[in-house]
Amino acid sequence: MEICLKMRLKEILQGIVPVASTGPTELDIPAIRYDSRQVQPGDLFVAICGEKLDAYDFIPSALERGAAVVLSERPVPAEFNRTWIQVRSARQALALVAANFHRHPARTLKLLGVTGTNGKTTTTYLLESILRAAGQRTGLIGTVEYHLPSGIVPARFTTPESLGLQALLAQMRDAGVAWAVMEVSSHGLALDRVYGIPFAAAVFTNLARDHLDFHGDFENYFQAKRRLFLGHGAPPPPIVALNVDDPHGLQLHHECPGNVWLYGMNRTDPQVVTAKRLTLSFNELS
Repeated sequence: MEICLKMRLKEILQGIVPVASTGPTELDIPAIRYDSRQVQPGDLFVAICGEKLDAYDFIPSALERGAAVVLSERPVPAEFNRTWIQVRSARQALALVAANFHRHPARTLKLLGVTGTNGKTTTTYLLESILRAAGQRTGLIGTVEYHLPSGIVPARFTTPESLGLQALLAQMRDAGVAWAVMEVSSHGLALDRVYGIPFAAAVFTNLARDHLDFHGDFENYFQAKRRLFLGHGAPPPPIVALNVDDPHGLQLHHECPGNVWLYGMNRTDPQVVTAKRLTLSFNELS
């Protein structure tokens, strides 16, 4: 998943507005890391705060392993003798530097994002099969597996951390993939894993009471999903498809700019795509 290349720190930091910084930026950076155990000499270490651990506590370990640059939300410590970049949001900064480092693969790919409580996996597989039937080279990132140019691999996360996600998208772009379909989880949105990524289109399936242990309440859960449609560090998707059988789909309909497609069951409104003569069996849905 990792592309071996180097990039000037000044290029990696494009789009980052630091709170404060110290040290040289005329450095060649071989890799970006957020896990101190993976740091190698010359790397940029991004200290993000996880659900259980704060990477700030592992900065000494990263420095021992040779990190040349630290990016953190904390101020630079006294007598620090390397490059330190202080930012307002380490997670958003990680997403931006990862995109810069991998030369913005989502600007080349046509990326379709699917979010909702239920139906994300099925919808992404349907979209991928339609694109393949149309003769397109495709990739897929989802809950069950990732479809990459090198083959199918089991998924570790529905939406990978931004650094790994950009590496996957770059792998697809470099292999000539034209379209990528992605399940976009509420965790991925809340944790800024897709921050700054331009989506060509987005789909909303539904919203049920789930993941409240992480989000705290149902409104926070919806607000995380909403980010995909209104733009999160990037312009809103120019095309969206919304399930208007769900009241949250109706709410998004009134908020989304651009080309909005509506779908639902047993609808007579000509503006809503609906299914007729639906047949359900153990073998198929037609």
